[in-house]
Amino acid sequence: METMDIANPSEEQVSPSSSATVRGAGMLTVDAILALIIRHLSVVFASFVLALAVFLVSVLLIPKQYTASMTVAAVPDPVQGLLSQAGGGMASAVARLKGLGGFGGEGDERLNQYIALLTSEQVARTLAAEPWVAHGAFRNEWDVQTHAWKKPGMLRQLADFLKTTAGYPAWRVPDGQRLARVLQKDVKTDQDLQTGFVTIKYSNEDGDFAVHLLQALNATTDKVVRTQSVETSKRRIRFLNDRLNNEEKADLRLGLIDTISTEEHSLAIASSDPNYSALVVVAPNKDERPSSPSLMLLAGLSLAIGGGAFYLFLLWEGNGRPLFRSKADKR
Repeated sequence: METMDIANPSEEQVSPSSSATVRGAGMLTVDAILALIIRHLSVVFASFVLALAVFLVSVLLIPKQYTASMTVAAVPDPVQGLLSQAGGGMASAVARLKGLGGFGGEGDERLNQYIALLTSEQVARTLAAEPWVAHGAFRNEWDVQTHAWKKPGMLRQLADFLKTTAGYPAWRVPDGQRLARVLQKDVKTDQDLQTGFVTIKYSNEDGDFAVHLLQALNATTDKVVRTQSVETSKRRIRFLNDRLNNEEKADLRLGLIDTISTEEHSLAIASSDPNYSALVVVAPNKDERPSSPSLMLLAGLSLAIGGGAFYLFLLWEGNGRPLFRSKADKR
């Protein structure tokens, strides 16, 4: 019977913490992993320092985004009277309207129109005409020192050439069309199906700018909806008056008069109500904590990079090319 040479074990008899296990000859146990870490403690420390450096550099270099939000609801016709009677403020008035069944019909239609136009080019053109909006939404392209848009450099010229070659529009001074694309990408809406309330969010590097943009976005969109409704009512009233002047049947004339009265009522509401398409339930406000980048995500990625570096070291050593050797090994 063959005897095992304990004093001179073969390569197959090496313990799990040896380089044979590092090469993947067997499954690592907890003890083997601890032994592996202790054996390469300096490499583990270097990997941790690398992960920490990646995390700190990411936190310092990646621009922080702050999210502003506001909540709006549909505006029913009798809103003015109920608001004056509500003792609990705006939210209380809206809750009473909801309970009384005041929402729905024209109010919901106007709110749907408001949401549809919120990020439209029509609204964006009006907003882009305000310098502070364009400068804030495209802050990376605005030169604060010279108070002018940054001139295209070699990289941007090359990028513009490639874009035009591929059929995409080249860079141009921010306008309504460009702002509309930004709004469509960065403005998020979420409607609660139970209450009908709509939460609108927008993120920017400047939290105060995000708040002001939501305020301007709400006012501009409401104005656009109001203007469209006024124009529509005026066209209908002109058409109905023409029909009334040419109609001789009494019953049809009474129907036309009632319809004209309804349109005039709608016109009066559109011309007078301060909140026409959307009632602001929660005023625009910002979160003091950055919404991005996610510190947990950065920490996870940094640890993954550090762990990957340590794993590459083990692969390097497993191929017989250790990165760290003792003086005795070098001799």
